Amino acid sequence: MEIFSTPYVKAEKEGENTYYGHGLWIHLEPGGQPEVYMTGGDAGVSFRSSVKRASDLQVTVIANTTHGAWPVLRDIETALKALR
Repeated sequence: MEIFSTPYVKAEKEGENTYYGHGLWIHLEPGGQPEVYMTGGDAGVSFRSSVKRASDLQVTVIANTTHGAWPVLRDIETALKALR
């Protein structure tokens, strides 16, 4: 797993602190734990699956609409921030 979750390319267009590894995206929040994720979509589907290995937190959202996963993911992230 280490080779897949090691940052290799800084993905500035995807956002500050976002990198690409070997097939997986990596978000490195300063002072936080890395989040390794896969994301994607097509006409009629969207998804994101992520893991924060240090805290054993896994989140997967799959939607049967093109943009359906993103509002759910924002709500999950808001709820997780409130728990910190």
